[in-house]
Amino acid sequence: MKTKLKEVRKKIKEPWTPQEVACVDGHHVYLCLFKGEFVSHKHPGDEFFLCLDGQLEIETPDGNIVLKEGEGTLIKKGTPHKSKAKKKALLLMFERIGLQRQPAESQKQGTGSQSRKSHVT
Repeated sequence: MKTKLKEVRKKIKEPWTPQEVACVDGHHVYLCLFKGEFVSHKHPGDEFFLCLDGQLEIETPDGNIVLKEGEGTLIKKGTPHKSKAKKKALLLMFERIGLQRQPAESQKQGTGSQSRKSHVT
């Protein structure tokens, strides 16, 4: 099956609303527009980010990761992370089907209130 990412991109009306591109062997592939900051959170499974356009910064306890066009990173399960993009950034995200976002420790203590319409990143 052929996929046209430009067509999938047209479905994204606002940041933080991933659109499914495909399911591959038990994993979702999402196209997502990032802009601004998302809450710190973690997952019970690995998550991979591939930057297609723009720049994304991901804060982790081990340091910040900056992704530019053509660069990717793997966030291992259980790793708290927070995504930030000063300008719009378009990414592909790969994660296991059924992966649910869990608040990071600071979120459990009530310091964060941002939510997202989808269960990913």
